[in-house]
Amino acid sequence: MATRLLGRQCGPAAWAAWARGVAAWAARVRFMRAVAALGPLFVVLAIALVGLCAREYFAITLPLLYGPASPLRSEDADPTPAAAAAASTARLLHTAWATYLLVCIAVHYYYSVVTDPGWVSDAATAGLRRKLAGVSRDSSADGDNDDDAIGVSVDMDEIHLKYCFK
Repeated sequence: MATRLLGRQCGPAAWAAWARGVAAWAARVRFMRAVAALGPLFVVLAIALVGLCAREYFAITLPLLYGPASPLRSEDADPTPAAAAAASTARLLHTAWATYLLVCIAVHYYYSVVTDPGWVSDAATAGLRRKLAGVSRDSSADGDNDDDAIGVSVDMDEIHLKYCFK
């Protein structure tokens, strides 16, 4: 028995395909909801992993590199004051660089967590529109309009920026 769906004649195979599509869509929705529910757990897990790596680095690796049992130290003599000052400076620079990288990781992770997916600021949109308008204006002012040669034209009324909303 065939029925009509959206103006088309549909038989049992079409209905079965439609049902499979609806089931797949429902599974994706359930998966997205599960990931959204587990999102805070993933954030805590990422913070814990980065924190453990940072602790290991500052508590174990740096003291091992620059401590009394360091493989960088000479075993047969005490370090001269110049060598001790160089090692102290190297440790300070090493620690400062590692701290800077750790802060960068924390800041960028924070912004990636709190920024909505697909969000574009108005300032970035305005800058893109100005840039595209300048490209279009500059190419037509020279009289050498290569846009038409490759089949592309920039029309400010037709710029559509895509957004992804939850």
